[in-house]
Amino acid sequence: GQGRGKQAGRRPAPAQGRHMTAPTFGQWELHFQTLGDVPHLVTIPTHFFKVVLAEFPSTSGSSTGPVGIAAFVMPNADVPHSTPLSNFLVPLDGLESLAGMSFFPKVLTEPEIKHLDEELININGMQVPSVRKSPSAPKPKVVGDHKYQVNISQVQDGNTSVKVQHLCQLVSCDLMSQ
Repeated sequence: GQGRGKQAGRRPAPAQGRHMTAPTFGQWELHFQTLGDVPHLVTIPTHFFKVVLAEFPSTSGSSTGPVGIAAFVMPNADVPHSTPLSNFLVPLDGLESLAGMSFFPKVLTEPEIKHLDEELININGMQVPSVRKSPSAPKPKVVGDHKYQVNISQVQDGNTSVKVQHLCQLVSCDLMSQ
């Protein structure tokens, strides 16, 4: 219904944002489900990931408000709307290793990624499961930052006018009812 996901003291939904979604596979063996007929088989992923980056409007008069980032891995299955979205939060660093990609590398520094991953422990008072890293994972590809218009030099220089926070610290991370 209207107003779902809003809590007292929370900011309104961001005006601008970017996200990416791609499949992940829960098993490291060559056994997986497919659709179609040979030779036109399509692999069915067991999970999908979503990385969300949202820029919030400034409330202090500065040119840039906080930037919120969160990473989720969800099963490729029906999920009840009553399921907290926080159940699907994963550390960004582990997801980068699993997917073989670096998400928003011009916006996020390694210390910021570590800080975001540490913030997960405090969200909803829950321990957040880690994503298994593969020691043989390929070097991450750079994706997702070429179109995002945030003042990147301020983020990299540590200027406090741009604050990168976990998205669920800025807005309620709830599934929306249909």
